[in-house]
Formats: sequence, C-alpha cells, structure tokens
Amino acid sequence: MTTTTTSMTKTSMTTTSMTTTSMTTTSMTTTFHDSTTPARPPPSTSTAMATRSLDILCFGDSLTSGFYAYGLGSHPYSIRLQARLQAALPETTVRVHTNGRPGDYAAFDGFRTRLEAECSKQHFDWVIILGGTNDLALHVEPPQMYAAFRRSWAIPLSQGSRVLALTVPETECRAARLVSERAHLNRLILAHREPNFHSFDLHSSLPFHSLSDDEKSRYWDDGVHLTDKGYDWMGGLVADALLEAFSSADSAEATCPRSQGPNSPGTARHEALLEEEGGDPRKLSEGYVVVRKKDLW
Repeated sequence: MTTTTTSMTKTSMTTTSMTTTSMTTTSMTTTFHDSTTPARPPPSTSTAMATRSLDILCFGDSLTSGFYAYGLGSHPYSIRLQARLQAALPETTVRVHTNGRPGDYAAFDGFRTRLEAECSKQHFDWVIILGGTNDLALHVEPPQMYAAFRRSWAIPLSQGSRVLALTVPETECRAARLVSERAHLNRLILAHREPNFHSFDLHSSLPFHSLSDDEKSRYWDDGVHLTDKGYDWMGGLVADALLEAFSSADSAEATCPRSQGPNSPGTARHEALLEEEGGDPRKLSEGYVVVRKKDLW
C-alpha cells in the first residue's frame, strides 16, 4: 500500500488500463514535497484546531499501482491526485492510500478479499475503485463483472465510506468484441445509482486513439498502461472528478475550505464566501470549487 502526503499544483487529464501479468501489491510509504511551492507558515491556533483530515483509498490493479516500463517503473496516479486535492483544500490534511495489484481480476474473489482487508485497517472517507481491463481480456461477461463490482462497492459503502467508481479506460486494442463489452460494462457502471455512490467516466476523459502520435508516446507506455506523465494526467482527472462529486452533492448549505472572497455564481443563498481563481470559471480546474464538509467526511 502506498500513502502519499503532498502539496503541489493542479493538473488535468486522465488514463487507465490493466495488464494480465500477476505481481504483488504495490507497498510503500512516501512523502513528496514540491520544491517550487514555498512552505506555509505555521497555522494559528484557531486554524490548527479547525484543520480536518480526509482519507482516500485508491484501489485496483496495475493502472492503480502506476505500472509502466514492463514493471520496472511505478508512478501511481494517486501522487497527482493527492497534490491536486491538497491544493484545492488547503485547510484539510489530505491522505491518499494506494493499493494496486498488477494482473488482478475485479470479478474474482481475490479482488474483494484484498479490498476487505484494506478497509478493515482503517476508515476511509472515500474509496476510488478501478478494475476490469484484465477481466475484459479474459472475456468475462459484462453483467458478471458488474455484479462483482457491486459486491466490491458494497464493502466500503457498508462501512460509511463514499465510493467513486471509474469506468474502464481505452486501450490500443480495437477488437470489436472488446470494444463492445467494455462499452457495455461502462454503461452499467455509469447507470448505477446508490446512496454515497458516485461514478466517473475515465474512458471518455483518458483517450488513446484520438491522441496524436506524440501524445501517445508522452502519455501511453504500451497501449494498456500509462507513462509516469500519463498517470499524472489521470490523477488530475480523477481529482477534478472527486472535487465535482464533493460539490454536486445535494445540500442546503455549502462551504468551501478556501480563503474567503466574492460569491461564486449560483451560491448567493449560502453564507460561505468563495475565493475566485484566475482562469475560465466554466472549467472546474480553473474556476470555483464548492464543497460541503459533510461530503468530505
């Protein structure tokens, strides 16, 4: 398992895929520091008392472990995810834990057993689950995979965690059966409705075939896995999706853990003041982030 704690700048993009090789779960503990970001001064007593923590688990297979260069390299998307979230939520201590096992099958019992073991160690506020690339290569039927995903989602949901399910990303292979079954499975994931359950269409956000050759070389490693830059792209995409999940939850009151500033469009009824960022307010990564505290924890 990997735990990352960081302060970095935001990024945007996304990608995912799996490998059918079997390896062990990524396990390490690392603290990353962005040398370009000046250290913040010690918080005041009142600020320190108000600081909250946010624990997130990124769970899945090789696309979660950050597998690339035939396994010689590892760069989990959770690194950029944590950095983006920490930048957006400066008054919150964001801890992102990573458990990705290359070659694992989401439809098999081992996937759920590993998830149960991870969730038994501590409570996670959010659990991000990605799998299915290896299952599709094995021709596991989409309804069977969807049923297995529901059993996996139920594990953190039953413990009071919120779930963000990612769709299965594109790969270089364009076999008609693979494309059709992946689309079927992704539709099932996106159509699922359940309290505290959210989904993000990683497939449409993290393309392969629509990229230029230079972009493919930069972001994709082998047609299934990403490069380190590709995983950073993916982490930024997932971070934006998670921030959107925070802000889109139905609420009579919204608060934003940023410095106070002018009200954002559509939030005049709220007492909380929001800080305006530079950039296009229509883009999540450049505009406003509105978050309910109850949606974080």
